[in-house]
Amino acid sequence: MMRKILIPAYLSDDGKQTVLLKTYSDAVEAAGAIPLIFPFTLDLDTMKAAVELVDGLLLTGGGDVDPALYGEDNRSSRGIEPMRDQFEMKLMFEAKTQGKRVLGICRGIQLVNASLGGTLYQDLPTEYGKQINHSQPARRFQPVHSVQVQTGSLLHALLGHEELSVNSTHHQAVRQLALELRPVAASPDGVIEGLESSEDPILLVQWHPERLRRTDPRQDNLFRWLATGELPGPC
Repeated sequence: MMRKILIPAYLSDDGKQTVLLKTYSDAVEAAGAIPLIFPFTLDLDTMKAAVELVDGLLLTGGGDVDPALYGEDNRSSRGIEPMRDQFEMKLMFEAKTQGKRVLGICRGIQLVNASLGGTLYQDLPTEYGKQINHSQPARRFQPVHSVQVQTGSLLHALLGHEELSVNSTHHQAVRQLALELRPVAASPDGVIEGLESSEDPILLVQWHPERLRRTDPRQDNLFRWLATGELPGPC
């Protein structure tokens, strides 16, 4: 039986359409799993039943997380969708409760960290510095900077390298870590690029593996882990 991955979609600006970039479902299919695209709801019983059906939850990229979620006023966040935050946060907690695997990408790493008690840099250039340009949307399918991956981490086991090059399309990033999360990857300027949970099967990355997988097949291992929980075999 094929594994199934829940991917929460988001609402279009007019609230009339459910939206999801195809690159995410393509990556799940390439991992041998069925992508189940889940429309917006705040009904907890519906969320619980949906999570029960699947093997993992994929939290995708998008606009900034509402600073109110981590107790701050909005200084420079944009594209905020509080209802989407609530939807995905509740799904994440339900996945934790049921012991399901979670993979968070870009906005996903930020949402999970904030949901579990951490904080974010609302704008890297003004609050952290400009050592590396982390917002390069024109090159979203191309690697633009390196990332150092911690040996012995799940991420290292999946990627097989201590250093790799990644794409980068974000202006926010993890600031204060949530207590249950530990950093497992960082860019040369120290910005956190990967987190793992010490309690649950949760893997979070700041880059977009679904965009890099065509030129870097190692990225597919993240989606295979989400589907199966298995690590790649020896080369």
